[in-house]
Amino acid sequence: MNLFLRIFYCCILLLGAYCGAEDSLSDGLTREVIEESLQTTGKSLKKEVEILKSYAPQIHSLSIDDQIWLYHRLSRRYYQLSLFKLALESSRKAMMILEESGLKDSDQYLSVLIENAFAHYAVYQDSRECALLQEAYKLAQHHNQKVHLARSLYGLARCRLNEDDYAHAVRDLEQAYTMIEKLDHPEIKAEVLAEISLLFYKLHAYRESLRYEEEALQIYQQHQVQDRELISRYNLIKTYIQLHEIVLAKKHWRILKEKADLSEDKTWPFFIELLAQLIAREAHNPEKVLRHVKQAEANLAEVEERRQVAIHYLNHLYACVMLEIQDCTESLISGPIVQHANKLSMYPAYHKVMARYYERKQKWHLVIQHLRDLNLIYETRLDESTTQSAIAMAMAFHAKLQKLTKTPEVERPLPMISPQPAQDAEKVEAKLQAIYSILLAVISILIFGLIVIYYAVRHHPHVAMRDELTHVCSRRYTMSEGKKRFENGQPFCLLVIDLDGFKNINQTHGHDVGDLVLKHVVKLMQHALREKDLLGRVGSEEFAIFLEGTMIDVAESISNRLCRLIHSSPFHYQGKEIQLSASIGLIDKHTYQKRFSDMLHEAEIALRTAKERGGNKVMVFQPEMSQLEEC
Repeated sequence: MNLFLRIFYCCILLLGAYCGAEDSLSDGLTREVIEESLQTTGKSLKKEVEILKSYAPQIHSLSIDDQIWLYHRLSRRYYQLSLFKLALESSRKAMMILEESGLKDSDQYLSVLIENAFAHYAVYQDSRECALLQEAYKLAQHHNQKVHLARSLYGLARCRLNEDDYAHAVRDLEQAYTMIEKLDHPEIKAEVLAEISLLFYKLHAYRESLRYEEEALQIYQQHQVQDRELISRYNLIKTYIQLHEIVLAKKHWRILKEKADLSEDKTWPFFIELLAQLIAREAHNPEKVLRHVKQAEANLAEVEERRQVAIHYLNHLYACVMLEIQDCTESLISGPIVQHANKLSMYPAYHKVMARYYERKQKWHLVIQHLRDLNLIYETRLDESTTQSAIAMAMAFHAKLQKLTKTPEVERPLPMISPQPAQDAEKVEAKLQAIYSILLAVISILIFGLIVIYYAVRHHPHVAMRDELTHVCSRRYTMSEGKKRFENGQPFCLLVIDLDGFKNINQTHGHDVGDLVLKHVVKLMQHALREKDLLGRVGSEEFAIFLEGTMIDVAESISNRLCRLIHSSPFHYQGKEIQLSASIGLIDKHTYQKRFSDMLHEAEIALRTAKERGGNKVMVFQPEMSQLEEC
């Protein structure tokens, strides 16, 4: 019994010692300890997040200030990694601790509130962000915190831009820029410049947008703010695409791709491919768009920004419609395009692609509907009471910024879209009918012209002198030239060449491969012949060669060389080797021959003899061959 009591007391003592050790460990956890652990991560955001998450279970052992600091830092790192939902969750936890501790009126609450608003916008893109930023703005005014005041102002400006409230957006950005110019805070200044760039982008003043985005990018590069630099360069490329400056867009895309490969943000591979899709679409290259769409598919799950996913599906639809891939088009329209219809309906490209699709399906009422929606988008953009007045305000704002920065501005007109009268559905329909009538007339004229050209080519010997497939002399030209040379009285030799087993090549590999084989053989013969020699195609796989001023023994030597060359040069296709050989019939001009057709006939007799003897041979015509042929 005493033994059991002793064991029991030992267990109690060990348990007490363990709990005491745990308490002492918890008591030792402070912000300084965590920061010391973070120093081992270098610049890796991912590792920093892992360390911060590992301390989250022990959060209650930290002081209130340190708990808020931990969740706030975790929120900012999640945001930098584009993990917006996790960023929002962490910022909410920080806000709850602040509210429970009665610290709603503190500087910490103000900073967390702004981070929460930005994360909320990234996830939901709704008006809740504006309400949070309004609260932050009032709190910043109360505490006279100019940095937070500037941040809340440019955040509010972004809200205004999303609601097309350009007047208030200009006002907020002007206040933010004026405030930040007086402070030594370059990163916040760059963020304000980025929002100014967005203002001009929304007003379709892309040159001015480019100017401010480039200035923001320069600041991010100088201060090595990598995540913001990538976003800034992304916006820059989108602006270049709008300006149709594809070369510059591609240049910045390559730089962005190199830098994004080093980023720990898993969403960048998708955005890189999305930009490549937009560049290819602007260059009217649907095949390339489709290739980048397929490369982006693997990264779709990582993206929380659903509007960009909608654009990805729009690019996919464009490629399928332009390439007339029916299955792909139907599955997209009945699936992702329907799901993202609300987001896509604001883009002109969506209505253009859908109108093209329904035009091919001959569903004219749907064509008209999408053209109406497209016209409505342009009318909204061209409304003088909104856009034009906003452009005027933006230009005045731009002039003020130049005075603030005291830098001379080069005279450069702001691109504007001149207003056009609104068009109702009946006018659109009437115009469509007129366009279709004109197109029908043009197509009829083109068809008639093509028929005339076809007959002219067919019956004109000089135009039709080349074989369409191999680009050597055609049969008609070869026969005509043979008659002329025969009648001139000059000595020459004639070779008639036929590929052995060519029918089997067509049957085994297909006629397309057969055509490639013919081109391959023609190239071999052209390299072996002299410039003055004439090569023509006189049959499916039959060729004729005129060796002018050549004796029969020299011609036989040339023929044997051709035979060996063709046999030793197999054709390679898709990893397969196709063995080739040729039979050649040879004859020289004799006095007893009355016509060129007699000479050609005797050369063909020699050719048939070569084939009968197993092929891959040269046979010189002998008179007895003609007697055997008759037998």
